[in-house]
Amino acid sequence: MCMATAICFARACRCGPTELDTAASAPSLGAGHNAAPMLFVFSGAGLSAESGVPTFRTAGGLWTRHNLDRVCNMLTWKENREAVFEFYTGRRQEAAAVQPNDAHVRLAAWQARWGTERVRLLTQNVDDLLERAGAQEVVHLHGDLAHLLCTACGHRWLVDDEAYQAHTRCARCDSLKGVKPGVVFFHETAPQYIHLGRMTRSIRSQDILLVVGSALEVVGVEQLMPRHRWGDSHNWQVNPEPVDTEYFGRVLAQTASVGLRELEPELVSRMETRLD
Repeated sequence: MCMATAICFARACRCGPTELDTAASAPSLGAGHNAAPMLFVFSGAGLSAESGVPTFRTAGGLWTRHNLDRVCNMLTWKENREAVFEFYTGRRQEAAAVQPNDAHVRLAAWQARWGTERVRLLTQNVDDLLERAGAQEVVHLHGDLAHLLCTACGHRWLVDDEAYQAHTRCARCDSLKGVKPGVVFFHETAPQYIHLGRMTRSIRSQDILLVVGSALEVVGVEQLMPRHRWGDSHNWQVNPEPVDTEYFGRVLAQTASVGLRELEPELVSRMETRLD
């Protein structure tokens, strides 16, 4: 995973039964089989790696140089508070120093073209490169680097400073030791997973599921699509090293920028076909 794609989280620590149950009871996103197609984009580290954002899990990634149990573990982070704030300040500074790449810009343009109701952007990344590229609505499944979170009262707020400040207190309850970076740690609940469950439950036959730059290690393919969608022609994957290819109808062994550019003509045709 990548700083921009914060995969500093274990699959088992993500979405618990309560969140999945809630997602299962959520209303459908689409209006039915005759409605216009929707595009669901699930992105991982490879999306932002092209911009120069360091990855977490690949060879030479951040987890080969840092102890994740020291800086990304909900059970121990308070014991290493200074190290935690220093580590994520580094990730904020890295993200601020790079620019959105062509893949970020293309995804943002698709959302602008067809609207946020039809183009849903779900990312494991914790950077803001999609937003800086112009995306209007992004679900950060693993939190983000833009906020601080008070674990004592649940208050979450935007941070303007370049660096996280370990002495920052919660404006709501005045807690100091309960304040942490807004990235989801191991063994921490990931509330945004409700959107993932809702997508899996609601995706229809005409909808497109596009997986970009994810090794599908933290979120497995079974969490992305219902069984009846396995191997469907509307499941697309863009990844320099594709994984679980039997679940996808179209697989491009390309970088995100190259792959999305290649897919665009077919995507436009599908998204702008009227289903009456």
